Amino acid sequence: VVHEVAKLAKPMLAVEIGAYVGYSAMNIARAIRPHGGKVVSIEVDPMHVTIVRNMIEFAGLSENVDVWTGYCYDVIPHLLDLYGPKSIGMVFMDQKGTRFHTDLALMEELGLLADGAVILADNVLKPGAPHYIWHLMHGPYRSPTAVSVREFLLQSEDWMVMGFYDTDAFRKKSMFDSVAPSKSEWWAFSQRFVQGLDKCSCKPPVVGLHGRDNPVIKPEDIAGIFRRAGRLE
Repeated sequence: VVHEVAKLAKPMLAVEIGAYVGYSAMNIARAIRPHGGKVVSIEVDPMHVTIVRNMIEFAGLSENVDVWTGYCYDVIPHLLDLYGPKSIGMVFMDQKGTRFHTDLALMEELGLLADGAVILADNVLKPGAPHYIWHLMHGPYRSPTAVSVREFLLQSEDWMVMGFYDTDAFRKKSMFDSVAPSKSEWWAFSQRFVQGLDKCSCKPPVVGLHGRDNPVIKPEDIAGIFRRAGRLE
């Protein structure tokens, strides 16, 4: 799966988080070497880093793979320094599932992901990464898909879940009359947005139009906002 995704995506820069013994890094490198692509593999365990570097050297892929040591929150910002914004065309995550969404969010925040970058994570069903799935389903991603695979050690079903990064697909669509969203699409978009805010407990109180809490904006509505903020007695 990893090799085929890399071959079709054709990234100039692929980032792997969780190198282990280098198998996936070498698979990605073999797929993207023909067009000059490069892999940066991030691994926190120095012992594994040593193994991976030796395996990559043995495979003749040293010019295509760099192995970086450290925690993601320390190492990922250096990608911006070295490769610049919108440089990552593929991300493969095989670290702790509880880190998938936070490490991905950091790359988004730093502006590292290229438009259309493919994001792929392993072991999403076992032991599970529900926050990552939620992030793909409700974040700036197109076509989130779970690939059902056979877990190597357990010989049971697991998922590799992928999606395609799109910084603002809906906003881009709204800019062109020929493909502008319909009224129903705008309504569905706004409802998903509000539901997402509800799910993460960050929806603000709403006053005003569209039948939410109060269908008409009145002076007392604005006064109430000031009163709740302690700015009006």
